[in-house]
Amino acid sequence: MNFLTYTIISHLIPSKKNREHFKKKHHPKNNITLKKLHKKIEDLENIIQLYNLYEIDVTKFPKAKGPLRILQEADALFLKEIATIFDKYQLKYTLFAGTLLGAYRHKGFIPWDDDIDLMMLREDYNKVQSIIQKEFENHPYISTIKGDCIRIYYKDTPLQIDVFPLDIYPSYLKTEEDKKAFKQKWQLLHKKIHYDWTKLPSQSPLLNSFNEVEALSSELLKTDKETPQKSLVYGIEMSSKSPAIFDYDWVFPSQKIEFESNYFEGGNLPEALLYEQFGEYMDIPKDIHRHQDISSRFSSSAIATCLNIIKQGKI
Repeated sequence: MNFLTYTIISHLIPSKKNREHFKKKHHPKNNITLKKLHKKIEDLENIIQLYNLYEIDVTKFPKAKGPLRILQEADALFLKEIATIFDKYQLKYTLFAGTLLGAYRHKGFIPWDDDIDLMMLREDYNKVQSIIQKEFENHPYISTIKGDCIRIYYKDTPLQIDVFPLDIYPSYLKTEEDKKAFKQKWQLLHKKIHYDWTKLPSQSPLLNSFNEVEALSSELLKTDKETPQKSLVYGIEMSSKSPAIFDYDWVFPSQKIEFESNYFEGGNLPEALLYEQFGEYMDIPKDIHRHQDISSRFSSSAIATCLNIIKQGKI
C-alpha cells in the first residue's frame, strides 16, 4: 500500500478505534514522505480547531471571484431594477433569508450565495406577476413563474429573484406554546402541497391549483381570537419544512439597508428576523454550499449576457 492510499483510507474510517488499528497495522514506518504528510495533516487539523475555537470575523470574508461574482453583480442590478418597480407601485417588500443576511453581515452577497430572496405581504405579493409582466412586456427575456414563491428570472441565465409570501396571522403568537401549536397546524396543512422541482424554470413547481392553495391558506389563518398585535408567518405554499414566525414590527415599517452599494428595504429589526431564521447568524456556518452548481447552468453565452448587463449598469 502506498502512502497516499494509506493516508486517504486512514482518514475515511469513521470509528476512532478502527482507525487507530488500521494505522498501527498498515503504517509504513520507514516512509519519511508519509511521516511528513501526516505532520502536515496534523498541523492543518490544529489550525482548523483554532479557527473554530476563536471568534473569526465572518464579515471579513473576501468576495466571490470568477463566474459566481459575475452572476452576483448582474443579479444586484436586476434587484435594483425590480425594487424600483416595486417602489413605483408601492409594493412593500424586504430582503429575506440569505440576501438579508448578506446585506447585514457583508453589505452585499454572502460570498458563496447565488440568488436573491425577497419577502412580501400577501396583498402585494398577489400583484407582482401582473406588474412585472406589464413592466417588461417589451423585454422578451424577463419572465415569471408562480409556485412555492414568485420567481422573476432572466431567460437563459442563472439570474433570478425569488419573492416569498408572508401572511398576517390575526392573533399574536407570543408564547412558545402558541408558536408550537401554529407550526404543527402549518405542517399538517403543508403536507397537502405537492411540488415538482424538476421542471424549473419552465414551469411552476407547485402542482396544486391555486384555488386549493388559497383554501389551505384560509384554513391556516383561521383563529378564534384576534388581537391588536399581529404575527407574520410563511405562506402555506413555501417549501420550508417549518414556518418562521415574525412579529409584525420586526418587518414593518421597513428600514433601508446597504446591499452591493445600493440601499433596499431590510425590515425594521433585521437582527430579530435573522435570529429567527438562522440562530447565531454571525457565526461561521458549518455547511457552506451554493444552491446549485453554477457551472451546470452558466453557459458562456450567459456569462456574456451578465457581463453586458454589468457594463451597461442595467437589465
